[in-house]
Amino acid sequence: MRKLVLIIAVALCATFLGCSREVPMNEDLIGVWRTADKKYADRHFELTMERVIFSTGGWGVTAHPIDRMEQHSENDRTFYIIYYPTNEEGDESQFSFYYDPVQDVIRFKNQEQFEWVKWVEGPLHGQELEGVQPTPLETPETPLETPETPLDPD
Repeated sequence: MRKLVLIIAVALCATFLGCSREVPMNEDLIGVWRTADKKYADRHFELTMERVIFSTGGWGVTAHPIDRMEQHSENDRTFYIIYYPTNEEGDESQFSFYYDPVQDVIRFKNQEQFEWVKWVEGPLHGQELEGVQPTPLETPETPLETPETPLDPD
């Protein structure tokens, strides 16, 4: 009887957790990600092995250490959830997205129409973005800008 209860408990846990598993950072995800959509022209995010960094326009940059990362299978796609603390008390937040390794693009679940690609200098650097799709790279050539190295030197 104990074995049956244990088997049922394990099966229920697996059902509730789905096919998720904690994973290390996928090296294909490391880099600065931008979209060609003008609505987000001044926004981007960067993923490193240890941090998730958000640029919210101007000099609005926040960096958070990554606590853990999970990978789920959802409708034949890979869905990642990155967990990170948002304050000194350790309150946790999530950053989640689909990653398509064939196209090398990230899409957010609630905004799948926007493709986020690894940033390279060129179409996304100081030019009009309408109808221009950036070229993805395996590794970014330019890191996230800081006050010492702004995105647009002009």
